[in-house]
Amino acid sequence: MGKACWTCKSRKVRCDFKTPTCSNCVKVGKACQYGIQLSWPQAGDARRSIVLHEKQHDTFTSSRRKSGVHFLRVRSSDIQLYLKLVSNAPNSEDYYKVLKWATRNTLRNPKSVPQSMSWIPSGTDGFNSTLVSHYERSIAATLTLLDDEKFKGLLISMSFTDNSLSSVAVRQALYALTAINLYGFETASIFRRKATQALLDSIETPLSARDQLQHIAAGLLLGLFEMYESSGISYNWAVYICSAKQAGNQVFSPDRAYEGDARIILDWLFYHDTLSRFSALHWARSTPGMRECVSDAQVKQAVRLSGDSSKIISSAGCSAAVLEAIAGISELAQPKAHGSGLSSFERLMKIDQLERKLQFVKQYVSVDESSEAFPIENAATKIAELYRLAGLIYLNGACRNHAFVSPRAQCDIEAGFNILADLDTCERAFPLLIIGCEARSDEERLLILDILRRTRESRKIGNFALTQQIIEASWAQDDLDPEKALNYVEKFDAIMNTYGNLPCFA
Repeated sequence: MGKACWTCKSRKVRCDFKTPTCSNCVKVGKACQYGIQLSWPQAGDARRSIVLHEKQHDTFTSSRRKSGVHFLRVRSSDIQLYLKLVSNAPNSEDYYKVLKWATRNTLRNPKSVPQSMSWIPSGTDGFNSTLVSHYERSIAATLTLLDDEKFKGLLISMSFTDNSLSSVAVRQALYALTAINLYGFETASIFRRKATQALLDSIETPLSARDQLQHIAAGLLLGLFEMYESSGISYNWAVYICSAKQAGNQVFSPDRAYEGDARIILDWLFYHDTLSRFSALHWARSTPGMRECVSDAQVKQAVRLSGDSSKIISSAGCSAAVLEAIAGISELAQPKAHGSGLSSFERLMKIDQLERKLQFVKQYVSVDESSEAFPIENAATKIAELYRLAGLIYLNGACRNHAFVSPRAQCDIEAGFNILADLDTCERAFPLLIIGCEARSDEERLLILDILRRTRESRKIGNFALTQQIIEASWAQDDLDPEKALNYVEKFDAIMNTYGNLPCFA
């Protein structure tokens, strides 16, 4: 005996089972439906529906959260990426060379940096009061987490100390970075071209140690300009960072300590060097020249000898010790890309060493750099702790290769979310990326989305939009992989490699 059609069932009448249309449906002129039909409970039908009577408590409930619903879309591209990961399908794409790195020989005997340098302005040629004022009011605050007057003033002094090509390069790069926020990309590009031309022209002339410091500052400012560009991150930021590092290799010796203005520039360079290393080693399209640039350790060695490694670097948001550990983890996570010749035992010893460094480092704000505004200092300390926790989480996932998160790593993840719940914004993308990718519950994901939204509203910089895209792509892979079969590094690399340009998380 056949099954009654769905129309007769809904009308609660006897069906004669005739196909393709029963007699009842013919009489009343209704469509006759046989076969499988999806069904949803009617409103108020508690017997057939799954009803949640108890109100859920949001662990991270905050008055700062805007009303509305966030949807995480799992696209067909996410599913294709997941299937590729679980099948270990070889990547047959013929990666093209997207970066051309300038190859300039690094001096083996860097120029000696004077213990004290004077940046007294020799005039006001090229002075743009509107741009300088906007830099001091708005842009300088995005370059440092602390209200660092030394850092802010140093860039101004370097810009106007004279009319040399090196000074012009810093000045025009600073104008470009400020103008993109004030006037837009088209106007800012005029200043960028002038800065780039000044750098190229100055290479043809003998350069002093002071000139090289200005080259580093100009290169880092131009790299930041590419990160601010609203249409998306381009690979040019990495070219400028590498150029700045090449200049750094010609002025910073790995066997002496630095202080004062030279130390400020060295720390700033090391921060961008560390995060460009992280990006390049996780991006399959990195060229040999790119990997050679990020793997050069001369700047890192100079930082190691230059004083207290636990002090929070205002331009970085964490200490040199934490940055050095993150750089080391990036290399261990990608031994083939880095060319590491460590044995399995040596690698495990190195992992343990980096883990201990991150577990026991005590980061602090220097008395002479702390602001009278306690909330700024407090937020900077929290972000420094986020960096430390992100380093431990990154190490556990990228180097330990556990199928599941260890109890210790889970504690680090929970601590990270608790800190993020106390912050209005997170001005540094890297810790937000690493911790954000670990969000599993809706509450944790809403917390990450909310802090990303607030940060993007207060800091118009392109890499936070990209950071959110990568975090959401990671969530999609986690949702498609309930058995936790995906390898941490392979998943992260695959997501990074969906981007044609080198992602940036500075």
